[in-house]
Amino acid sequence: MRNSVIDQHISNVYSSIENKGIEKNVVINSWKRCIETFKLDPLSRQPSRVLTHSELQNHTYPIEEFITTAREGMKTLYAQVQALDYVVLLCDRKGVTVDYIGNDRLNKELRNSGLYLGADWNERHAGTCAVGTLINEHEPMTIHQQDHFDIVNTTLTCSASPILDHDGQLLAVLDVSALHSPKEKSSQHLLLKLVQMHARFIESAHFLNYYREHTILKFDFNVCTLSTNCPNLIALDNHNVIVGANQNARKIMARELGIKDITSQLLTGFEFTSLFELSKSKNTASFDYYLFISRNTGLSFFCDIQTPKTKSKRLFNPVQNTTHEPVNIVAEIDKLAGHDPSMSKVKQLANKFAPTDINILIRGETGTGKEVLAKAIHDSSKRSDGPFIAVNCAALPDSLIESELFGYKSGSFTGANSKGKSGLILAADQGTLFLDEIGDMPSSLQTRLLRVLAEKEVTPVGSDKPIKVNFRLISATHQEVAPQNAPNKNDFRADLYHRLNGATINLPPLRDRQDIYYLISKLIGKESNVNLSKSSLEVLTEYAWPGNIRELKNVINYACTLCDGKGIRSEHLPDYVFIRDPFIVNKHSHSPIRHLETLSEEGQELLLTLRNNNWNATASAKKLNIGRATLYRKMKKFNIISPNNTDLTY
Repeated sequence: MRNSVIDQHISNVYSSIENKGIEKNVVINSWKRCIETFKLDPLSRQPSRVLTHSELQNHTYPIEEFITTAREGMKTLYAQVQALDYVVLLCDRKGVTVDYIGNDRLNKELRNSGLYLGADWNERHAGTCAVGTLINEHEPMTIHQQDHFDIVNTTLTCSASPILDHDGQLLAVLDVSALHSPKEKSSQHLLLKLVQMHARFIESAHFLNYYREHTILKFDFNVCTLSTNCPNLIALDNHNVIVGANQNARKIMARELGIKDITSQLLTGFEFTSLFELSKSKNTASFDYYLFISRNTGLSFFCDIQTPKTKSKRLFNPVQNTTHEPVNIVAEIDKLAGHDPSMSKVKQLANKFAPTDINILIRGETGTGKEVLAKAIHDSSKRSDGPFIAVNCAALPDSLIESELFGYKSGSFTGANSKGKSGLILAADQGTLFLDEIGDMPSSLQTRLLRVLAEKEVTPVGSDKPIKVNFRLISATHQEVAPQNAPNKNDFRADLYHRLNGATINLPPLRDRQDIYYLISKLIGKESNVNLSKSSLEVLTEYAWPGNIRELKNVINYACTLCDGKGIRSEHLPDYVFIRDPFIVNKHSHSPIRHLETLSEEGQELLLTLRNNNWNATASAKKLNIGRATLYRKMKKFNIISPNNTDLTY
């Protein structure tokens, strides 16, 4: 006859999962999985599953470095619980115990109970237990005595906490267990807090070790924690782009970006200073630290900078010149781009010229954001309270462009408004006039525009009375209109060009920019829960983008519609973004260089790196510490083409 303890346990398990009125918790959810999904029997008395040495190596080998790092934290934790005969287990993400510290005198009993090296605590085998249930529920927990599913484990108590990796994904589980303990589950409350604390210590130590060749920012509200166990960590690459963040830092960044999922890939890949401002602390009590201020919420943190462990990495320096204040780029211009060297120059130029009345000529391919840049300059200028009038010169018919720009007097031509019209130039008075695609302006109107710019007055069609006008002109073109670069282009006046070109700002095409991740996150929007899979990001970063940002916007809208508010995967992208244009070969020989020995030293390094990375452009660029756009330019320079894009092989 079964005793009352067994009967009570069986009754609790089955009545809890069958009673719809009981509020479900992690234990009941686990019991339900054990019966309905894993087909386990709570009375089976399953022996603990312990892996052989060779089987265990398959679990320990991939994370050897992490196990070594975690060992110190396990020792510290064990020193605090060994007097009560608790053991400390470190399990991998699959639930296998990859490290263990316990009392040698209890080895036999601990091994029989599965509290030992190599034990498999996956819920599929062991039923409800702290390690296996945590893997399914993703939260710290204590599974105490009768909470266990298998009757053989109901004398144990186990408290576990997750250890996350730099992407916010589960890396391992830290567990403290005992063969015997007080009956009340509340007796384990402080123990669980202790396990959670040491899990965070191990997580931070692993993060610091993993990113030892990167710049690491340690930040907190309390300056005293920066030199001890800092809770918030961010890793930056040598371009100050965020490449990793620990769990606490991810929560802060997610709040700043309006993202709920701390594992979202949108939490990395953008320039640090686009989200936070970093400056040297003026507080003498914290002289050695920086102040870390959110651009969105204004929250302020103390920050310490840990420099890379290798000399080859460029140090992060928020104050680039110690004798000058860092360049303060206004928000309207700063948000145009994330980290990209060419766009950084664009932002600096725009920031310098915005407060002036200098005429600006913006050059760039169709879809690169010329009007967006012009509007940002207007919004950052002293004319920001005035109108911003945008005119697409290529979109207006030749018969209407003169009257639209200069206005007309009543009755000046058939079909004219009886009251006349002031025109777009006059509408821009006290503000900014933006003439897009200025290269398409008819030559007959270029002379009139030149006079308007010279005299600061406009004469409507059909009138002989000029009207004074005060505006700032920004023009844009995708064509080559400079007379020195296009001597045979006779339809654009050189004198007008020089009047327009007070300053030229060149917008790079999207294919040459390194901040596509930032642009995607901006297009998806802060309020959206949509994130981007790694495979879809790789597709988007390797596409040529002939339509530039306008095309990217269309692709993101298309993908967001198909993914139904969930993560964007590669199958949600339009077919044409998977097309790869072959790399350009020598125009005269029409053939690539085949032999390594015919290349210069720089070319040989490039070719070997591409081969070693299976011709993956992103991985090769990262290995060479250059941008993908630079990689493509170097491939063209040395006439190297990918075997994936040609029938030729190397």
